[in-house]
Amino acid sequence: MSTLQSNRKEKMQRALSCLFIAVEPEVAESVKHDVESYVEELERTNEVLKRTLSRIDEWEIPKESGRFWDEPENTQPMSYASAFGSNGEREYIRSMARSALLITE
Repeated sequence: MSTLQSNRKEKMQRALSCLFIAVEPEVAESVKHDVESYVEELERTNEVLKRTLSRIDEWEIPKESGRFWDEPENTQPMSYASAFGSNGEREYIRSMARSALLITE
């Protein structure tokens, strides 16, 4: 866990402690559970987005395309770039980004 995440978690814990003092225990427990669930969901979303951005930064595309230079023997695999060109690579990266963004909606 990063320092920033740790600080956020500490602030959340302090806020929840104040909440426990201010309201009835049943209400406070319910709110605490909701807040913790929401924070966990945000952390999972953040991890997916970070991994995706890292893959985009590295221009991580499949090594092989499933196509072959020597069909029908299929002994010499064709790279993704050779099979689909630079537009195909770009579209692959864009689809990766779109998929990651769907989890934020």
